[in-house]
Amino acid sequence: MVKRFQQDSVRQQNNNIELTRREQQVLDLIARGLSKKLIARVLDIVESTVKVPVKHLLQKFNFKSRTEAAIGN
Repeated sequence: MVKRFQQDSVRQQNNNIELTRREQQVLDLIARGLSKKLIARVLDIVESTVKVPVKHLLQKFNFKSRTEAAIGN
């Protein structure tokens, strides 16, 4: 429920921002508190591959950190 609220809050504040499917998956997992290593395991990709959508999310939402992305501020 908290995750859904966080996602809805991010979407409401940033209605004009479009996310790729991978970016949305990574954002969902960041919101759950998973590390890059665990995100890679869940998505069955290598850890270095996780860095790209994380970087794009930080840029798109103008976040300074993954923590900020997780809480949607």
